[in-house]
Amino acid sequence: MIAGIEHIQSSTRVWPRPPRILVVDDEELTIRLLCRVLGAAGYDSIMMTTDALEAVSIVRRTPPDLVVLDLHMPGFDGFEVLQEMQNA
Repeated sequence: MIAGIEHIQSSTRVWPRPPRILVVDDEELTIRLLCRVLGAAGYDSIMMTTDALEAVSIVRRTPPDLVVLDLHMPGFDGFEVLQEMQNA
């Protein structure tokens, strides 16, 4: 069990809709692992992509409540993606 998960689950806020989470990483295995952890914690509205430009497009179309972003990606790195997301 991951330390702190029980505390997060017991203090989860009641949302008017399920919180949307976007996971962005160039490694598909990392994305799958994060989605399993988030799903086990009760989050079921998870968007995911390995493409940095697609991540920016997703943020513009369907703004997430939380973004888990890899900073070291080929092409657009995470810092550039973050800048684009802030400008969206």
